[in-house]
Amino acid sequence: MTFYLGMLFLVVAGGIIVHIRNLERKVKQSLSWPSVAGEITCSKVVRRGSGGNSGQGSTFRADVQYSYEVGAKPFRGDKVCVGVDVGTGSRTRAEERCRRYGNGSVVSVYYNPDNPGEACLEPVVDAPYFFYSIAAAFGFFGLGMVTNLIQF
Repeated sequence: MTFYLGMLFLVVAGGIIVHIRNLERKVKQSLSWPSVAGEITCSKVVRRGSGGNSGQGSTFRADVQYSYEVGAKPFRGDKVCVGVDVGTGSRTRAEERCRRYGNGSVVSVYYNPDNPGEACLEPVVDAPYFFYSIAAAFGFFGLGMVTNLIQF
């Protein structure tokens, strides 16, 4: 049983690594995307989790939405960075991003020329090292279970 659970952990680790590689490929592509002027339509801090009034145990992220046009066709976007916005435990960091992208601000929007609905404000990936640490943890435990170093 432990062997099969270990194999499952190794498969999950492999899947996470494939996902990371796809994000890195997308970042490389986004560095050559053209840009157009866009306007921030909404910028607010969103709290996830149940930290109560203190905010402890909560994750904060900047909910930034913008509009832009490509070839006279309007689009809306909400990605600041390429990839997944995992948020942060720091409300201050999310507020800082909201200040950078305040309501009504004119910004550069980088869009995929093959799919203009895919866009971002910063052609970088957000928190790839977070995913590497998760993959490493799954791989470590999976290898330990497969080799019987970890048993239940």
